[in-house]
Amino acid sequence: MVYSDISDITPPKLSCPQSYVIELIDQQESYPINFNETRKRINATDASGPVTITFVPERAVIRIGNFENVTVYATDPSGNRAVCHFQVSVQATPCVDWELKPPANGNLKCIPGDQGMQCRATCKAGYRFTDGSPVKTFGCDVSKRWTPSSVVPDCVSESKFLILRLTLFYLVLFYYFIICL
Repeated sequence: MVYSDISDITPPKLSCPQSYVIELIDQQESYPINFNETRKRINATDASGPVTITFVPERAVIRIGNFENVTVYATDPSGNRAVCHFQVSVQATPCVDWELKPPANGNLKCIPGDQGMQCRATCKAGYRFTDGSPVKTFGCDVSKRWTPSSVVPDCVSESKFLILRLTLFYLVLFYYFIICL
């Protein structure tokens, strides 16, 4: 009688999904996710039998604008293991009003329109934007991009703004005074 001991040393075949983004329509600080629900997007096979899939981490709470790295392990009955990785990011759906943050010392009012979302940032009494304007307008259209930017600048005290303008004015005068000498 001949016995043959053939050991399985081949790890399972494993493929992870592409990294993906979860876009949120409703405003919330974070999004809970169970990565085991991603199992159907994992492809793992092994000739020796069933494959055990393990996610690290299994669950996460991802803050808006952040991501989680996920590691997937596939283990066959002989203990051979394969590994793959993907990332999951959580972001606001483009062009939702809560994607913009109101300015410090100011307010932000957004109105959906025919051309997309239109938002108007204003400063409280005694404050201005650093360029001197009391109002800034932001729009998000079908291109799904905020213009002029997705960042609303903060409002600064008019007294600080006045000091900044006077300082610049005197610097310019001093420069021309020296040139004229």
